[in-house]
Amino acid sequence: MVSQVRKTDTPPDPGIQVLTDVLGRRVRARRSDLGYSQVELAGYMAQRGHGWVHGTVSRIEKGDVEPTLSELVSLMFVLGSNFGELLDPVLTGGNPVDLGLNEPADAEYARQLLSGEKHVRTAGTRRREVDDG
Repeated sequence: MVSQVRKTDTPPDPGIQVLTDVLGRRVRARRSDLGYSQVELAGYMAQRGHGWVHGTVSRIEKGDVEPTLSELVSLMFVLGSNFGELLDPVLTGGNPVDLGLNEPADAEYARQLLSGEKHVRTAGTRRREVDDG
């Protein structure tokens, strides 16, 4: 089975790119905490029906690709984590700088997307940000 992980051709929304980067860092940290190699993690993901190989894990950890929702759910189970632990850019009061993020504003924007404070709506090729409240 071929991996569903895909590299996007268009530049990502800054908040989404931060989440992709955070996910990569969190996956690497959690994988290391569990003592899994990239090959082992890929194997566990393959057992869950995803065509992952060593390179897939490497690209996700580097933030080069975005896993599908199905893959994200499987990662959550394999790593014993939840969505917040895998995606929150300022988990447990952490400082975005500690995560290696270049722009704290992008980390805050990503946090607002995750919390539902902000939504990005697209219509055709135009994108606009909507504040709730």
